[in-house]
Amino acid sequence: MPALPPAPNVLRISFEYSLGGTLRGGDRFFFSYTGGPPTAANLNAMASFIEGEFTSNLAGEMSDDFTLIAIRIVDLTSDTAAEGEWTGTSDGLRSGHPPTIDSAVLFNSTIDRRYRGGKPRMYLPLGIQSDLADDDVSWSDDFVAECQTAWTNFKTALAGNADYGCTLAAHVNVSYYSGFASVQNPVTLRWRNIPTPRSGDAVVDVITSTTPRAEISQQRRRRTSTNA
Repeated sequence: MPALPPAPNVLRISFEYSLGGTLRGGDRFFFSYTGGPPTAANLNAMASFIEGEFTSNLAGEMSDDFTLIAIRIVDLTSDTAAEGEWTGTSDGLRSGHPPTIDSAVLFNSTIDRRYRGGKPRMYLPLGIQSDLADDDVSWSDDFVAECQTAWTNFKTALAGNADYGCTLAAHVNVSYYSGFASVQNPVTLRWRNIPTPRSGDAVVDVITSTTPRAEISQQRRRRTSTNA
């Protein structure tokens, strides 16, 4: 598989969680920066800072069954740019169990550019059984509003921070692919659409808004997203 194109002055920030100390999951988002470039030491310190903001703003919406165990940051400017991480334990602060082990709140984001494939999104393992609406398939209105406030406060705490070798600028989306090639499996004869990496740099779009979805989503298969 060819290497993904660079995304200059963009950081990939990945969360990794454990459930009961065994099952793991994660997701990621992207933030642009100005100045820099940050060093590995800068990104280690930034990861610790982000963990503190996660605890202050998002952990209050996460079940105490979940534990944040790592935050990993990669500078996507080049394949030799710095990486950093925080590892430890930061438990959810909401007393109670999630509806299912893979339930999550889906945050949908919007950008000004339209593209095939939908919209940027991320999944956070937030919510407990008492946060459900009466239909048992949606989060309550009050909980959705709490998640909106928690994410907004978290993102606001990051934007403009200039303490770690660069200035965090904006929550962004990174597009690595443009179009696809259809490839037939010679054994099954089935066709697959293989995305085509962009030539040159990735396309970076500023996210204009992010909204939690009322319907319960699932964290299933999100483990791989921490490494992509």
